[in-house]
Amino acid sequence: MIAVAIIGILLSIAIPSYKDYMIRGARSAAQTYLSDLAQRQELIFQDARAYSSSTSDFPTMPADITSRYQDPNICSNTSAPGVPATYSITLKPIVGGMMKNDGDLVVDSKGSRKRIGYDDW
Repeated sequence: MIAVAIIGILLSIAIPSYKDYMIRGARSAAQTYLSDLAQRQELIFQDARAYSSSTSDFPTMPADITSRYQDPNICSNTSAPGVPATYSITLKPIVGGMMKNDGDLVVDSKGSRKRIGYDDW
């Protein structure tokens, strides 16, 4: 009986820690992918003097990210003369998935990287 209680206590500590570890690992993979997309945006800008808003210009998402995040939302602004070109790339967690409360990941042309959209409920 004591052994069962000890195992129960250990599991109550280990399972939440493992879940947090999995979430941090998945977030890290998504952040690496976003950094790669941002780097490719800058390469496209060097060649074309405009940012791309087409997902076909970028590599497909790796399977470990696809299972946790929706396809990236790539927005670019290059239409107005005299206005600096900008872009923003957002990865939103899949609704009801493991990352649902972790927030949206965003990178933009200014170099800012954010994790927004927490579920405050």
